[in-house]
Amino acid sequence: DDGDGGEDGGNTDGGNTDVDEPTWTVNQDKKAYTEEAKVNGESVSVIKLGSSSASGEATLNVPAGTSKITFYAVSWKDKPSTLTLSAGGAEIASISPAVNDGAYDKSPYTITVTDSDKYTADIPENATQILFKTSGSSKNQRVVIFKVTAE
Repeated sequence: DDGDGGEDGGNTDGGNTDVDEPTWTVNQDKKAYTEEAKVNGESVSVIKLGSSSASGEATLNVPAGTSKITFYAVSWKDKPSTLTLSAGGAEIASISPAVNDGAYDKSPYTITVTDSDKYTADIPENATQILFKTSGSSKNQRVVIFKVTAE
């Protein structure tokens, strides 16, 4: 199911054991989808934000006490996008993930990443939800996010 609003995804690697794992709230009406990918040869659940016609957004639900999140993100093949993170309406990070030739067509994607595709964002005190939203110069604003951990 690509978007019942409560799908949990992006956390198949076990992540950080210091706190509970974050979960996603995705909604197809917001152009957010839980999909599958092979990342560096490993099967991984991913969140795809955006479509060929619109930007996308999803909410990451982080455990209370989270001070930072770490995640991987890539832009759609040949379609550079910006990924903005906000909490309580205030922007906390804006990144421009590199385009990735494996992020295209239909799931499962075959993506190769390096440490340069890994991002960290500081989370404001008491924030429990982080909005991830795509934007860009074209209407084709798609970003694939995976392996999210919270500390």
